[in-house]
Amino acid sequence: MLYYFITGTTLGLASGIAPGPLMALVISHTLQFGLRSGVKVALAPLVSDAPIIILTLLFFTHLSHLDKLLGVVSLFGSLFLLRMAYESFCSQMPTDCRVPAKPRSLQKGVLANFLSPHPYLFWLTVGGPIMANATQKTPLPVFVFILTFYFFIVGSKVVIALLVGQSRDRLRGGAYRLISIALAAALAVLALMLLRDGLHLLDLW
Repeated sequence: MLYYFITGTTLGLASGIAPGPLMALVISHTLQFGLRSGVKVALAPLVSDAPIIILTLLFFTHLSHLDKLLGVVSLFGSLFLLRMAYESFCSQMPTDCRVPAKPRSLQKGVLANFLSPHPYLFWLTVGGPIMANATQKTPLPVFVFILTFYFFIVGSKVVIALLVGQSRDRLRGGAYRLISIALAAALAVLALMLLRDGLHLLDLW
């Protein structure tokens, strides 16, 4: 259970502070329309990711007995996590704040996240194998993983909106850089663990 809590926390934080379309939208809407608009954008994954998670869980539940397929997917997942680790290590805080006059914050956040390839890649290559492995025991670890993941991915973006609302320069110092490096290291460790699981499923470990 602790493994799924730590994994959900690490992946949620890493995804939450990673620069990207949704992060830029959180910052830009907070700067131009206020904290409430920024928080609405931060809540977008709770809406846009639900159908992706349900389909992924159903897919991997029916294929959980196919160890070879899960092994291959896990290998791709480890590469995806390594890419996330590299991007986190090299990340700089986005500063673009140009948005149209009307906010429509939640709708734009949902659209930006739904049209991004990141959620699909994550749940098919990382989240899917983790949930498939969890369901072989009890359903509870799946809920722990999903709840911690979304608590931290949404929570971290809400915190960023709060800080941006107070001062647009607050997150451009060394603190953001240190957090990014720490999360990059944690993601690299998770990538190695997923690689190990993939090799084990393929009988190569």
